[in-house]
Amino acid sequence: MSGTDLTHEAAFLPHLMNRRRLIAAIGGVASLSAIGMRAHGQEASPTPAGSPVGSPAASPVGTPVGSPVAEATPIAAPPEMIGNLQVVRDQRPTYSTKPKRGGTLTMVRVGRSNSDFNPASFAQDFQLPSSYLEPLVWIEGVTMEPQPWLATSWTWNKDRTEVEYKLQDGVAWHDGETFTARDVAFSFTVYRDDIYSAAANLFTNMASVEAVDDLTVHVRLSAPDSNWIRNASSQLILQRKQYEEYWDGQPEGARTLSGFNWADSQPVGTGQWIVNDYRDSRVDFKRNRAYWNDKWAQASELRVDYVDDPQTQLSRWHDGSADIVWPVAPKDLPSVSDRAGTVYAAETVTTMFAAFNFNNPTRTDPNIFVDARVRQALSLGIDRNRYAREIFNGFFRPDVPGTILQPDLVLDGLKNPEYQPDEARKLLEAAGFAVTRSDGLLRYPDGHALKFDVVVRTGDSPDMDAILNSIVADLRAVGVLLEVRALSPERFEGVWLTDHAFDLIAFTYSQYPGFTDFDLYGSEWDVRTNIQGFNPGGYHNDKVDRAIQRALVANSDETYISALRAIQRQVNDEDPFALWLGSPLDAVLVQANISGYQPNKVWQGWETSRLWRN
Repeated sequence: MSGTDLTHEAAFLPHLMNRRRLIAAIGGVASLSAIGMRAHGQEASPTPAGSPVGSPAASPVGTPVGSPVAEATPIAAPPEMIGNLQVVRDQRPTYSTKPKRGGTLTMVRVGRSNSDFNPASFAQDFQLPSSYLEPLVWIEGVTMEPQPWLATSWTWNKDRTEVEYKLQDGVAWHDGETFTARDVAFSFTVYRDDIYSAAANLFTNMASVEAVDDLTVHVRLSAPDSNWIRNASSQLILQRKQYEEYWDGQPEGARTLSGFNWADSQPVGTGQWIVNDYRDSRVDFKRNRAYWNDKWAQASELRVDYVDDPQTQLSRWHDGSADIVWPVAPKDLPSVSDRAGTVYAAETVTTMFAAFNFNNPTRTDPNIFVDARVRQALSLGIDRNRYAREIFNGFFRPDVPGTILQPDLVLDGLKNPEYQPDEARKLLEAAGFAVTRSDGLLRYPDGHALKFDVVVRTGDSPDMDAILNSIVADLRAVGVLLEVRALSPERFEGVWLTDHAFDLIAFTYSQYPGFTDFDLYGSEWDVRTNIQGFNPGGYHNDKVDRAIQRALVANSDETYISALRAIQRQVNDEDPFALWLGSPLDAVLVQANISGYQPNKVWQGWETSRLWRN
């Protein structure tokens, strides 16, 4: 596929038209892991000085860390503690108590209006639809691999333009109606055609969807889409019967489920929780005792309360009226650490980076980053471990590079470099810069100091602001000046898309289950030449372009993964696209008498059905 062809295919490439709109509308903290889910920043915090105490009751059982003492007898390391809070970093924690049924679980979230139950619009906190609706394809919470759920299997044709799903038999909606292929066909149509659909760009490639029989769905795509199973097929399925009359009663091209009267027709799903009652500030669920795979929720009821701010949310946990809250800023954990509980350091697919601009028209040397030594030096010159401690209190993975963070897609062995200021200075000296004055700054031959700027959108992420200010000090020690330019949303958009007057540009966002960053890395998606592009700095690497084309039309998982790993080898290592800053962890705070919590990279509150009260 030529570069021209790639641009021509824009109509079917997933999420393309949404990318700029997400960044423009909600800033660099756009979350792409599941549409409409925002990445939750955690503000800078000092390292708490909590003293270790006994483990809370029924705490997760970690893998013992061996210590070679007295004939190498393993001795379990003491648990990591913040005051009375036990920190659990195991992404598959196990528990010392057996599950118990019954009781009410209360989750408290910071939220907005939750009256629009349209699954396609993502106008609600995702905690609500993910509690009572289910997808065809489950994205496994730790590996992010696609697994059968409401679909038992799927089969592609040879060129991957048609896929056929076989569905679970015996699944019932909460109102007793039978789940069928017609529900799936209707759901996919809504995601594609609803005028407020936040998932529309995952379905633009869908030419048709047909219920072949009650348990078979056939989808025809206008062109191959290697992300279809991971991204489109993991969206939540809604009931055709509940919405079809309302949907069909609207003019074609202007249809939406937003505006449906849920007060007269309670939302129904197939999931383990049934919507029992709702208002903007609270939604009550009850256990689905007729759940199709017999894995009922452990608790009898789930209550999700909404409050106005994080401090109120944290106070609810501290006074015992909330069983689970997230996300929690690590800096706030010491304030509630006098109460026993568990805080899970849950991995995310959120990436933080500052992309290089390879053609800044305001510099006398606009192409300075073409020299890979300069990029590599800046990466070596930042102390990621320091800001992981000081800003994130250890709830951060500083060694994680790139935007492909899905574990089953990651190229093993790639890591951000350790802090090596002396090596950074040597690389810059080899690139032609020298310290010629007592101030220790590296300078051009004409005496001007080596200086860069990084632009960041005001209000997007306090964490990113803190990281950038930390980097200023790191690079100054190397002999490089860095100016952080915090811009208003309007000015940020102009600098990014029109003026291109920056050296680095900072973003924070999360990933879909499948690869969607073709428009970030591909040269055909340079914002200077492509109004649909997302490549902010004119990055151009022929190997990356070819790998992107292979990935987008891959006709096998092996080809797809191989192409993505080729991209990572270039943009993360051999020809760096950005200063890769690392990936934050979500802090999930759970009461000491609650067991069963399991981290989930797609949505940390997805698996509430596993929780039980001791």
